Amino acid sequence: MNVVKWGCIGLLVFMLTLSASAEFISLSTNVDVDRLVNTTSTWVNITITNRGDEPAYDVIVEPAFDSGFSAEQIVLGNINPNQTVSGATQLSIASGAAPGRYSMAFLIRYADVNNYPFTFVSPLHFFYMTTVQSNVVGLLNVDSVELAGEKKAVMTLKIQNRDDKQHDVTIKLYTPNQIAVEGGEKTVTLAPKSESQVDFTVSSLGALPGGDFFVFAVLNYDEDGRHYAVTSSNGRIVTSKERSTMGILAPVILVIVVVLVIALVYLQLRKDKPVRSPGKKTAASKKTGSGEE
Repeated sequence: MNVVKWGCIGLLVFMLTLSASAEFISLSTNVDVDRLVNTTSTWVNITITNRGDEPAYDVIVEPAFDSGFSAEQIVLGNINPNQTVSGATQLSIASGAAPGRYSMAFLIRYADVNNYPFTFVSPLHFFYMTTVQSNVVGLLNVDSVELAGEKKAVMTLKIQNRDDKQHDVTIKLYTPNQIAVEGGEKTVTLAPKSESQVDFTVSSLGALPGGDFFVFAVLNYDEDGRHYAVTSSNGRIVTSKERSTMGILAPVILVIVVVLVIALVYLQLRKDKPVRSPGKKTAASKKTGSGEE
């Protein structure tokens, strides 16, 4: 009896351990810069909030800028759960940069408690000397792209040229370091009033299963002495979760635990129920008024 009881308790504790939520880090960023920059340098403020339940260690913000643009990295240190940390860096404009709109990225690096490295990208947009509006737009996959193990996948960028002019457009896909891109930068020629499609082959580069990665593309072109940069809609790449042996057996173990608990309760009730000897009458069962003893 004790074996069954303690076996049930042990299995219940084991199942609770399996179902316990793992700790996680979830960082969100806010990049603040002057909308219109009229000088050759400007300050960029970056705020990062940890919305997870595990600290992010050794957080560093590195610029991932176009050639000629530069900025110093920002060292933010550790960010605890529900904590917000801010930093600033000075952005230097490339010499001879044409007036117009520019889009680039910051790469944020951090580590978990086991010192495992992670990164993610955050976009930066600003106008230099003048504001412009682009007639070229881009749209990444509406649905998330899933990576399973070492298999490769295709992320599609649909491009529309709504202008009456032809444009030579350079496209760059920004991804975290855990995602590899074959041909991360491409150039296409768009005819007037046309649509086109560009495919990027992506794969996991040490990305953990169950990851969810934000990516985006920037489309650059020049026209009449002005620069145009368009950021695509947000894209996502997810890595499929691996089903471990314990994960597959968990439902079976749960059924066994339920059956054992029911058996334990039943046996306990039988043990506590009073047992009457067969053929022996109790006082309540004796007949009265018949003259019989």
